[in-house]
Amino acid sequence: MKIGSLKPGKIIKFAVGAAVIAGLIIAALIVNGLLTEKTSAVSDCNLTALYIEQYSFSPEFDKNTLQYEMKVMDTIDKLQITAVPEDTTAKVKILGNMNYTEGKNIVTIIVTASDGNKKTYEITVDYEPSSYIDTAFKGNLGENLMNGGIAAVKGDYVFYLNDDGEIYRQKSDGSSRLMIGPAGSSHINVIGNNVYFINDYSVYTVRTDGTQLRELENYKTGNALHARYLMIYNGYIYYSNATSARNTSSLYRIPVDYDETVTSTRVSKSVPYQLIVNEDTVYFINDDDGNRIYTVPVNGGKTSAISDVGAAAFCLKEEDETIYFIGVNDSVLYRMKWDGSEEPVTVKEGVTAFTLDGDYVICSTESESFVFNLKSDDVKVNFADRPTDSYSITGSYVYFRMKDDDGVTRVYRFLRNYSADEITPNHVG
Repeated sequence: MKIGSLKPGKIIKFAVGAAVIAGLIIAALIVNGLLTEKTSAVSDCNLTALYIEQYSFSPEFDKNTLQYEMKVMDTIDKLQITAVPEDTTAKVKILGNMNYTEGKNIVTIIVTASDGNKKTYEITVDYEPSSYIDTAFKGNLGENLMNGGIAAVKGDYVFYLNDDGEIYRQKSDGSSRLMIGPAGSSHINVIGNNVYFINDYSVYTVRTDGTQLRELENYKTGNALHARYLMIYNGYIYYSNATSARNTSSLYRIPVDYDETVTSTRVSKSVPYQLIVNEDTVYFINDDDGNRIYTVPVNGGKTSAISDVGAAAFCLKEEDETIYFIGVNDSVLYRMKWDGSEEPVTVKEGVTAFTLDGDYVICSTESESFVFNLKSDDVKVNFADRPTDSYSITGSYVYFRMKDDDGVTRVYRFLRNYSADEITPNHVG
């Protein structure tokens, strides 16, 4: 009989008297906590979640699907991959996620359960190095920029705002921390070797190493620029110019590869309160029409209202072509089709701030902040006992702002593991 199978208080009798005594001694040790019972190893080597920051892959993740594909048209050092094991005792190892060469590259994710069993997931990365600077990609996620864009990821670096709104850059492991942008900044977009952002209602750019900080003077359109929202998408910078002069207060865009001869193009005369660009359409909250959500083609044209309900904030969910938004007058989180073909339906009441991460909603009420799953919204995980806002999803973390007991608003982050029993944020300012 194995010692590891003994139970506390159990006396094993053997035919030989010495063995009986030995059994008594072992049982006594177990009862008194001096010898522990052997526990069974777990044979769960599944992933419960797989994310690749700023990129999508196919098919949609499923723990039983082992093969995935994606295309990269960017000059990257490595992908920002988050692989969350179903069992927290399992170990995850990622191989092949660096030194990409043109053509197909294989990234291997090996999950090893505590009993030694293994499962291997593979991502085939079709890599096409670009001579241009990231024109096929976003400078940041629309969901992050809707919340003020306080963090963004580029390769192995995270760019984020501290408590004073200064822009910092550091590696994903926390090393090589460097301040690269001034206080009071917002709406971080990272494209190639440049960071674009808003500061004092003007659009600025700085190199990712903190050099060559400058204001983009050619964004001035007759009056002083009053930029409020900024998003870079598919080679263009889109921004909202909310000056007091109505003839210049509108939605504009300009190519990322601008020079002194390039002038900005007015996409819409309406004033966007918030904007998200997706494929050939700009979605925005219209200041001129009760904060209703509008659309306009990216190169300008007819604007169209898609909702009769005013919105305070919104996110796009590309998987099912829906928009989630908070009602401007009722703090209700609504869902609707992004073509306006269905009336908004209520998702959750009392929501003051939110963002989406797949099927998960990170949100706040007036008394608490939590994460819930859209498919089972009765289950939620709290991460703060007070209101929070300005959520940015970057790599393995969610960044956000929260007012502490001393009344000072600070920047925090928590690990992007929504299946955890408890989420504990850490101050990163």
